[in-house]
Amino acid sequence: MNCKIIILATVAGILTIAGLPAITAMLYRLEVIPIAQLIRTEYLTGTTLAVILALLILLPSTYGLSVARRVDRCPVCEHRLRLRGRYCPACGSRVAA
Repeated sequence: MNCKIIILATVAGILTIAGLPAITAMLYRLEVIPIAQLIRTEYLTGTTLAVILALLILLPSTYGLSVARRVDRCPVCEHRLRLRGRYCPACGSRVAA
C-alpha cells in the first residue's frame, strides 16, 4: 500500500504544482512552475496515466483481503466446518485434511 500512496502523492503533487494559482508567482520565481508544466505536458499523457492506474491496481497490497473460500462439510453429519481441524465438532468423526 505504501508504493501506491507514494505514486499517487507524486502524481498529485506534480499536477497540483503545475496548476496552483495561489502561490504561482513565488513558484515561478523559483522555476518550479516551468518544470512542472514540462513534466505534465511531456510525461503525463493519457497513456501514461492509464499505465500508472494499471500499476496501482496491480501492485500487491499489504492488507490481505480475504476471499470467501469453499465451506467444508463433515462427511458423516454434513455439519459446516469453519475451522481447519481434524475432527468434526458436532459428531466427532475424523475429517480428511
